[in-house]
Amino acid sequence: MTTRASFADWYKQAYAGFPQEHRAAGASGLQMFFVEQDSHDSIDEMGDHHLLGLVASAEADRSFWDFGDGKKEVANSASALVVQPAQSAPRMMVDGRHDVLVMTFPDAVLGRFLGEMTPKAGVFDALTDYVLFRDRETRHFMLSLWDTAAKDGPMAGIKIDSLFQLLIVRLIELSGQALTRSTAGLSQEQIAKACALIEDRLGEGLSLPEIAGEVGVSPFHFARQFKAKTGDTPHGYVMERRLARAKNALQHSRDPIADIAYACGFSSQQHMTTAFSKHLRVTPARYRKMATA
Repeated sequence: MTTRASFADWYKQAYAGFPQEHRAAGASGLQMFFVEQDSHDSIDEMGDHHLLGLVASAEADRSFWDFGDGKKEVANSASALVVQPAQSAPRMMVDGRHDVLVMTFPDAVLGRFLGEMTPKAGVFDALTDYVLFRDRETRHFMLSLWDTAAKDGPMAGIKIDSLFQLLIVRLIELSGQALTRSTAGLSQEQIAKACALIEDRLGEGLSLPEIAGEVGVSPFHFARQFKAKTGDTPHGYVMERRLARAKNALQHSRDPIADIAYACGFSSQQHMTTAFSKHLRVTPARYRKMATA
């Protein structure tokens, strides 16, 4: 089966007659789209991409699927999930109007995120036995990723990468595969190196895979061990450092609040105001007034 640069781009052409909204997100090659589909009989050649679909609404109550092991009839209902693994070519025959939220990502991203914990090939194949299945946790991650993908700024990218990792681990659990956990923790030197990188690039977009790559471990392992060592998640630590730098700038400079927000890595003045209000219970303007009084 041939590979393609983007399954989402192929989908735009193959299903051009259906209204679609596409969003790309994170550092993982993750792409998402929402499509309004009518009845169709088609074959998706997945190439080296995996697909996870969430049925948002469905007028028809049945569909027929064939992953190469014979045609199966299944209930096509809202909140149902389907996985189309890389290198598969499922044929689907769906009757009636149905809206679907789709997430697709290259198979290679599993190795980048899980490193030495990456399961064997065909990790998601078992989920095709059910064709459509239900799982509240997976649905929650899908909807959260879709909402976050509409936002701008480096913090959105970090959140997307974190949610995506959790979703991948959940799918692996549902497929019955085992993750071989590494017992090696992060050394103090690795922690210090990660924190120095965060500090140096606090005003930029810095993804979890980039931080993990700097210390030579998978993002999943890094996130788990970083929290174990520091008591904080990478996302929480980045926010803490941005707030600390912003507080210092507000107290010791007369720069406009918007300029301080951008310099500290916030996507806008409003983004920084929201963060101050949530974590410090005060607006940046009010903090500056109190700190310089």
